[in-house]
Amino acid sequence: MKCGILFNGKQNFFKPYLTWILERSETTRDFKISGIHTNNRGFFSDNFSDYRVDLVDNVDSLLDDSDLVLSLGYWKILKKNQIEKVPAGVINFHHSYMLKYKGRHCATWAIKNGEIYHGSTIHFVDEKVDEGKIIDTDKFIIERYHTAEDIFLMANDIGLRLLKKNFKKIINKEKLEYKNKEKNFFTYREKDMSHEVNKNLIVDKERFLREVRSLTFSNKPAPYILIEGQRIYLKHENYDSGILGEINDERKG
Repeated sequence: MKCGILFNGKQNFFKPYLTWILERSETTRDFKISGIHTNNRGFFSDNFSDYRVDLVDNVDSLLDDSDLVLSLGYWKILKKNQIEKVPAGVINFHHSYMLKYKGRHCATWAIKNGEIYHGSTIHFVDEKVDEGKIIDTDKFIIERYHTAEDIFLMANDIGLRLLKKNFKKIINKEKLEYKNKEKNFFTYREKDMSHEVNKNLIVDKERFLREVRSLTFSNKPAPYILIEGQRIYLKHENYDSGILGEINDERKG
């Protein structure tokens, strides 16, 4: 099987996924890498120079030459005619349990909406956003102290486990038992995001803390309240680079 990869090299989060796939491609004859389409050739060259793979500039060329395509943070929506080029389908990893949250900033919205669980899902891509049949999904409990960054990184780890768990079945074209989707779901876009916290929530300490946690993420704008037109930025007392900061620092390195 020829496996193509769509790799978002502008975000470091999917580096462990790609590393695992490339290492496996060198130790098995079950599949080979047909090519990689990335938005950051420099990042790829700096981190994966030991692997012999072709970087493909045109996404349609990659789709035409692949039996299966893995989307690792792909930054565009594929059209139906593009997806249909790939015999075994296009597979995506989305950080939301059972695809309950679609679109952008799922970790933020899961905390804002007071969800008990968050997680990740591996699913086939169709022409809709974060839709398609669910291959596998898993979850964890959102604790009172978790920030958006914390649960994003935890979901990212779950996605990698789902990849390792299901990859052999996928490339061997075994029959998959698809999981049910969440019936009640939410879709959020980039324009739905605001880092302003309503100052009136201060009287509700649990809700106020939840809003701050939901907007706490390294290298992103900090949450703030507006007082007389001035922004007062907020920081969680126990937050420096995240509860999972040490793990994140290793990934960034």
